[in-house]
Amino acid sequence: MLQKLFSSRVRVALLTYLFSHPDEQFYARELARHLGEHYNAVWRELNNLQDLGLLASEESAGVKFYRLNSGFSIYEELRRIILKTTGLGQVLRQEVGRLGAVEWAFVFVSNQEPEQALGFAEAFVGQLVDLITGQPRT
Repeated sequence: MLQKLFSSRVRVALLTYLFSHPDEQFYARELARHLGEHYNAVWRELNNLQDLGLLASEESAGVKFYRLNSGFSIYEELRRIILKTTGLGQVLRQEVGRLGAVEWAFVFVSNQEPEQALGFAEAFVGQLVDLITGQPRT
């Protein structure tokens, strides 16, 4: 299963985008535009993810819409992996970039289990700095 999930750059971009918009549904061309990827590559990866069960789809007016299947067996684990790696960094980089020069940035993690929030903070503070600045620390 993992081999099929993470073996493609386009698949990683799709997962990042979809987990950043978990309650929305998209059609293939729309996703290709958002991601800046070729339609055929996006369509192929959508089908792979649907075959796995991670995506559900429905057709409306001749257009097939895809959305995350929150009932997928490892949905929550995947969501955490994506948000801890590519998802959070991508969102922060985009938003901070719009602001211009930023001297300080804070991330507030609201969680019912404080040890999870602390683990998140400890694991990603260094990566967060790298992602915001776009440069690895030396």
